[in-house]
Amino acid sequence: MPFPQRERFVYKKSQLDRVICQLRYPPILKIESEVPAIFQEAIRQEYPLYIEKTEFLPDVPLGIKPQLIQEAQIQLGGPSKNHEFCNEDQSWKINLTRTFLAVSTSKYRHREEFYERFMNAYEKLLNIYKPPFFTRIGLRYTDVFVRSRLGLDGVKWTELLQPPFLGLLSSDVSDEIRRSDLPASIHLFQLLHLLQLLARHLHSQWRLR
Repeated sequence: MPFPQRERFVYKKSQLDRVICQLRYPPILKIESEVPAIFQEAIRQEYPLYIEKTEFLPDVPLGIKPQLIQEAQIQLGGPSKNHEFCNEDQSWKINLTRTFLAVSTSKYRHREEFYERFMNAYEKLLNIYKPPFFTRIGLRYTDVFVRSRLGLDGVKWTELLQPPFLGLLSSDVSDEIRRSDLPASIHLFQLLHLLQLLARHLHSQWRLR
């Protein structure tokens, strides 16, 4: 990976808001046309709650040619069922659709736990639906930094974070900024221990207040 080796730290006050890993694969129509009862039974002890959602094509801006809209609808297949499986407090979720499997959590503790839960869902996907290959792997960490929660009111962002992550927060108008969303997309050529598959990129997002 394009990162230098660093000592591993586990923070007492983690700023992670959510972690999600998503696998994308060619459409599996069986997931769309059938109730995923076999998949649910395989994970039901850990994820007893179930919600079926429907995903629609996002709103299309005015001026887009009708044929382009039609082509997009054909590619996306129109509304899609999103089967969501949750644990009791809904801090861990598995989302299954005809084009992707995602595992997410709002209570991330360490990578070993996340890896174990992800691999469990991944193995169930392989055994039941047998995707021929994966087109994309996405791993996203969302951090939310609130200085007041850390007892750091009045401390400048430039004293807390490295300049590449700050954008306007490192400028002269930083004191006037109340919220900043700073997405970053980093392409990785190796992703250790994560399925040894097509690991392509890590997308991280920081929200600062």
